[in-house]
Amino acid sequence: MPAIVQQLDDKPVILLEFADDVSAHEVADAYMKSASLMHGRVGKVYHIVDVSQAGTSYQGVATVLGQILGGPGALSKLGFAFVGDNSMEDYFSQQRIPFCDNLNDAIARVAS
Repeated sequence: MPAIVQQLDDKPVILLEFADDVSAHEVADAYMKSASLMHGRVGKVYHIVDVSQAGTSYQGVATVLGQILGGPGALSKLGFAFVGDNSMEDYFSQQRIPFCDNLNDAIARVAS
């Protein structure tokens, strides 16, 4: 299922909502959509990734993140904030990928 990509109000915040299994190409497509929403905006743009409805396994998320953020051949150098209570949080404890309990917490984290 394609991601839902939307700008939050008139803030420099893009919300990307993923459901079901998530591939690196779906994530890349979502970021391409977000780029068109923020075209011409000056300054920082924040992306909140809501995976609370995603059915992707930990290994699947790790693979996607590796393809997107990893070294040679990486699709991008992006930062993430995840929304949702997920057991995957324990696996990412050494990464700079914050997990937020809800969307409002994620917005507060990136918009402050």
